[in-house]
Amino acid sequence: MIYSVTGKPNIIDENTVAISNGAIAFEVTASTNTVFNLSRKTESVTLLTYLYVREDEMRLFGFENSQEKSLFLNLISVSGVGPKVAMSILSGMNWATLANAISTGNVKLLASIKGLGKKTAERIILELRDKLGIDGFDAKDSGISPVIIASPEMTDAVETLVLLGVNKQQANETVKLVAKEGMTAEEIVKSALTKL
Repeated sequence: MIYSVTGKPNIIDENTVAISNGAIAFEVTASTNTVFNLSRKTESVTLLTYLYVREDEMRLFGFENSQEKSLFLNLISVSGVGPKVAMSILSGMNWATLANAISTGNVKLLASIKGLGKKTAERIILELRDKLGIDGFDAKDSGISPVIIASPEMTDAVETLVLLGVNKQQANETVKLVAKEGMTAEEIVKSALTKL
């Protein structure tokens, strides 16, 4: 088992990074949030990892911290949720907001993640709601407001920023940073542009 990889990050796409260590570079699949954070670093980094092995596939998944990895491991323990779906869920919102949504039973919030249906969201909550004391992390005490999730206004704001030439990852992160409850898409875009 590969516990972690350390090296210089080279971004391949929004969910893939190559971690160069000497003559070897490890291709790691990571959440959009993690890849975005890595894109701002030039020094060596360490990612916790999970090696997924099947008869026809071998893939290394990477995580910025133990909480993100714990959530991933819990997600893949849910019936019908494989590693790719779990990583897609982690890319839909940051790990603290996700844990908060699960622990509070917020089906609507989870189902708002692209590609995640209501039934799967309900199953995730049913199976994981009582397990979230992971690594000392209690989602209810995280202090993270569920406002920083993909609402229709936030989605529109991201699309507008992309049309204005902003990188999609950067648009996503900036919108999550500035969005407040009740803001229109136009207000979010204006606020995001002041941060870019």
